[in-house]
Amino acid sequence: DAFDAFMFNPNVQTALDNRRLQQNEMKLAAVAKEGGEYRYSFGSIDIYEYGGHYTDDNGVTQPILPSGTVIVGSTFMEGVRAFGAIRDEAAGFQAMPYYPKSWVDQDPSVRYLLMQSAPLVVPTRVNASLAATVL
Repeated sequence: DAFDAFMFNPNVQTALDNRRLQQNEMKLAAVAKEGGEYRYSFGSIDIYEYGGHYTDDNGVTQPILPSGTVIVGSTFMEGVRAFGAIRDEAAGFQAMPYYPKSWVDQDPSVRYLLMQSAPLVVPTRVNASLAATVL
């Protein structure tokens, strides 16, 4: 909804007409990846449309982003990648980047391999991003 409202806004249409799409690039064959689609490049701004969903506690499918919501991100947001505790007694419930584990079951004999990780991106400049309801 927000992307369509943006693209069909008379001011945006005028800007597109004035630039004659010299610096703008329309991706007609947008490729979806996990709910997100690259839609347009407007100058130095890349625009994506996201349509991911989740199932709430009542079993109802809900959109992750409510209709009319936009998120603005920046390369200046900065941050670090931290790691949470591995939820395994053999790992000592400690925070670590990766925890490999293997075990053998008999009849039939098979070795299982497991790699666990609990990464968490921690932004350090949260004011370099924005979420807003525009419609």
